[in-house]
Amino acid sequence: MFCIVRQARFESFQDGSRYQSICAVATAFDSRYKFGGMKNKTQLFTRSGLLALAFLLVGTQLAELRAEGAATAPVVVQPSSLVFAGPPAIPGLTAAWAIGSEKGEGLYLLRVRLKAGSTLPPHTHPDARVTTVLSGSVAVGFGDSFDESRLVVVRPGESYLVPAGQPHFIVARDGDAEYQEMGSGGTGTEMIRR
Repeated sequence: MFCIVRQARFESFQDGSRYQSICAVATAFDSRYKFGGMKNKTQLFTRSGLLALAFLLVGTQLAELRAEGAATAPVVVQPSSLVFAGPPAIPGLTAAWAIGSEKGEGLYLLRVRLKAGSTLPPHTHPDARVTTVLSGSVAVGFGDSFDESRLVVVRPGESYLVPAGQPHFIVARDGDAEYQEMGSGGTGTEMIRR
């Protein structure tokens, strides 16, 4: 399954310790409640279909929020407060947890920077993730080995979905790129060894 949402706008809300966008709610709902399922390897959301799904999901999440209690004011995460660090094994990659953490429960938001020409080799995550490109562009492909022919370019403002356990790889071919990943944790990254 591979989903790209192009030029969609998402309203955000907050429930104390975590922000949730409609796309993240869709991911959380899908992974927590096993909602629906896409039968094709590639399926694009239509605007009306995404909105219908969003209203259903937001209603479900709002019911949960009422049970948990709502915050009195939003907590804003300033980009300047993020601390980026990267694994030595993947030069050109740095990341910062904007909301949540790798081992924490609930929704998270991870900001990632990839230098021009850098490749994030095939890997998986235990949870579904929605990735939105903020600047630059990335080329992403599915498979347990790097294959240039499988790459799909994702530009600023566009998003894609990676299902839980789906091997994928990412390249910043056309310059530096920054993107953010949303999901529901705990999470992690498992590199595919060949």
